[in-house]
Amino acid sequence: MARVLVDSGIWLGLCDSQDQWHDQAKAIVQELSPVKLLLPWPTFYETLSTRFVKKSHQVLSEEMEVAEPDAATQAA
Repeated sequence: MARVLVDSGIWLGLCDSQDQWHDQAKAIVQELSPVKLLLPWPTFYETLSTRFVKKSHQVLSEEMEVAEPDAATQAA
């Protein structure tokens, strides 16, 4: 079976439906379906430590900004 090394751009596009490359990433992965996709450890680390970590920090920041203090906090 043939093997193809896939860089982080494909994984980021594939996993994030809001990514501008999402549709292209899906099409590429479908074209490569007869081959085994390889995900090297550095690529895996890069994928997780870039967009996914930044996105979770952004969501957390937005939640903290939107959250309003409750009555107990205001009384203190």
